[in-house]
Amino acid sequence: MDAAILEANCEVIGRELPNLNRDSFLHMAVRVAELRADYIRAGLKLSESRHPDQTAVANLARLRAAYEEMLAVYEAAERVIERGYAKLG
Repeated sequence: MDAAILEANCEVIGRELPNLNRDSFLHMAVRVAELRADYIRAGLKLSESRHPDQTAVANLARLRAAYEEMLAVYEAAERVIERGYAKLG
């Protein structure tokens, strides 16, 4: 069963994600780091005011959502690689 699951995942991932390689994975890691920095930077800026305005809070939430979503994608790709469904080569 495990071999069938591995084969199915390798086939689907290889077909559906032909551009998943070392460069694209590294590019994604950099984007996650940049989004994390953007989110923290905005939080630091927001902490300067005891009562931040709603626009600033909404922007912080937008940055957090972008960071968390991109992190989830990165972790999903990392799992695909760790399980051997894709080879970075």
